[in-house]
Amino acid sequence: MILGLKIYRGKQNKKGFLKWIGFAFVGYIVALWSNSVFRWFDMISTDGLSVFFTGIRAIGSLNAFIVMSLAVLFGVLGVHYLLDKQKTAIKWFGLALTMIGLHYLIYLIYSYFGGMINFVLIVEIWAISLLGLGVSIIRKK
Repeated sequence: MILGLKIYRGKQNKKGFLKWIGFAFVGYIVALWSNSVFRWFDMISTDGLSVFFTGIRAIGSLNAFIVMSLAVLFGVLGVHYLLDKQKTAIKWFGLALTMIGLHYLIYLIYSYFGGMINFVLIVEIWAISLLGLGVSIIRKK
């Protein structure tokens, strides 16, 4: 909301806009992370830590914890380098988008083999397309 107001008013310098764009980007990634990871915390609270060691659920939980955490890390690094005006910032943003897309692709495959394909549309499955966008950004010179 703050970013929208800053853009609407147009009274911000370029670095100020970049800061708010970066915060919005990381905020959105953190929201996706929390949606994915807290689902597993809920399962841990009911089933215990056996979630991590039980068949295909181990893949799903590791996917959420590792891949989405990497997306947050890469997003934060992207904002850091963006504010330092380094050209590598865009590569870090691309890596963050790639990790998000990869996470949801793995989630889709996990859901199919786990017999939960009917519930896939409840999650942000559209984000699989970010995999292609992220790879494109990384490969762009």
